[in-house]
Amino acid sequence: MLKDDLPIAGISVAGGDLQDQTTLNCLLNFIEFGMKPKEAVSAARFSTGHHENSFNPSRERAIAGLGQLTVQDTIAREIRDDLARRGHKIGTVGGAIAYPVMVYRDRKTDTFFAAGDQRTNRHAAVLEDSVAGKVPGNQGTPLHVTMVSHFDHPWDLKEEDLAAFRKLTARHPQMRWTHLYNPAAYTRDTPLREAMEEYIKECRDRHRGEIGLHLHMYKSLVEKAGVPFRNSPSLAAGSVEGSRDDSGYSVPMTAYSSDEMSTLLGFSLETFAARGLGRPRSFCAGFFAGSVELQKAIATNGFTVSAAAFPPGGEFGSRYSPAWQELAGWDESITVRSGPYRVGRGSILPAGSGPPLESSGGGPLVEIPQTCKIDWMVSARDMKAIFEQHLEIARNGQPTAICLALHETGASRHFARFDEVLTMIDRCLEDPEPGVKVRYGTLSEVRAAFLGHWKLAARETARREEKARLKELDAYWAEVSRSVREGDFERYKATCHEEGVLVTGSQKTSYPLSKALAGWKQGFDDTKSGKMTASVEFRFSQRLGDETTAHETGIFRYSTVDADGQSREEYVHFEGLLVKKGRWKILMEYQKESATREQWEALK
Repeated sequence: MLKDDLPIAGISVAGGDLQDQTTLNCLLNFIEFGMKPKEAVSAARFSTGHHENSFNPSRERAIAGLGQLTVQDTIAREIRDDLARRGHKIGTVGGAIAYPVMVYRDRKTDTFFAAGDQRTNRHAAVLEDSVAGKVPGNQGTPLHVTMVSHFDHPWDLKEEDLAAFRKLTARHPQMRWTHLYNPAAYTRDTPLREAMEEYIKECRDRHRGEIGLHLHMYKSLVEKAGVPFRNSPSLAAGSVEGSRDDSGYSVPMTAYSSDEMSTLLGFSLETFAARGLGRPRSFCAGFFAGSVELQKAIATNGFTVSAAAFPPGGEFGSRYSPAWQELAGWDESITVRSGPYRVGRGSILPAGSGPPLESSGGGPLVEIPQTCKIDWMVSARDMKAIFEQHLEIARNGQPTAICLALHETGASRHFARFDEVLTMIDRCLEDPEPGVKVRYGTLSEVRAAFLGHWKLAARETARREEKARLKELDAYWAEVSRSVREGDFERYKATCHEEGVLVTGSQKTSYPLSKALAGWKQGFDDTKSGKMTASVEFRFSQRLGDETTAHETGIFRYSTVDADGQSREEYVHFEGLLVKKGRWKILMEYQKESATREQWEALK
């Protein structure tokens, strides 16, 4: 099942002629009634035999189940009676009807839900690593390759360009296009408009491609959207001062106000919908212009991925004009080696500023840098060298991505160089090197993959931080144990917070730890002088906290042997609340109640 051209759910049913019927039951539960997979596959179902048997079809034989309707007996009696009055031949079953399983991905939260009907011993699960591109049997750090087209001058497209697009698609069937399409094609005479539409829809529907939005501020487009036209400045000029473009082609979208940008985006979305182009989620402004206001506008209008970040340097290929360098919004932090990143609320650059910019389409807005620049700027040799640099990044264990970009009117002229580069990439797919997984994807697919990468990376970081935190706390409890064993009162006192509290459940009391310490001091002195021995050990059933707080729950065992050789051992359920300011100290010790040796051993 797709939503906005992206997969969100899958249903599998075993059960012969019940497969389609049960799938429909589950789809209705999911779409119309908002059920998650667990509820959708478990809800009461119905089926009918009012059809030809697909396993033994016969035009001559009458339908065996004519008018028959089978429902589960959990459906209320009054509903069954009402169906019978309507002419249905009602039958009931006590168990399940067919054997469904279902998987659903909530793309707003990037959460997976999976379930099978437990009455049929069916189960479903999600292999989370598949999101991050790690596939069992073909492990490797992913290097994503995305191929985009920019429809800058759709009225100048020639038949040979369309033929070149089709040829690239046919020669490299694993490649996934993202066609960044320009609605300016509907604001002036465009000879091959229908043929262009047919081609990009074919890529979407037959070749798993994507249709995104590309906007140049053409006068015809801006005025059609009802926005006052501006003819300056020009990104293509030698200098910003006095620059202009009366066609609007090189005027940056960022020259318009936030409200005007939203109006232009809204007009474009309406045009896409009217032409059957779907709801685009990927976006790039003309000449790769960017600003915080523009990124906020596209996020507000439901776009989830931007393909505008552009390397301004000349390490590989040509550079844009001085006016572009001043106005486009990108700096040297964007290079041919840059990877996708979440756009911050306060900056369009990788370093970001503030929390991630959330899209109304769900999740953060992700920027995918144009690492290979665009057709006329780079040679096949340049693109291969950039690909090799990203291979090295992946070899070092870091997921990465490259973006190849081609103008629609350059498809025929630049066909040979892109065919050469894609052929090299195809060979990497067919004969992968150990430790690296090269894969094609649309802009939205690459975004989804990186959301998975970042999620796993955050989880691994949290795991390492938690491991380090628990190591510190283990050292703290070891220090407590050592001070008790050695009778070192001052060392023990140093583990307690100056404003600490002792709570005792058995005596139902609460008082400052300083008071408790005064009462315990004699025992420490006796231990240190050799009059007695003492020890304390800790085991835990739950350990919660963050980098500066900890709530520890468990049992401690306190053992003593006095001067007469009499030994005593007690087990106590306890909770400890600790804070860290330079070092861990206990702020509250709650000695709840006595524990048993069996309970102590159970925490081993």
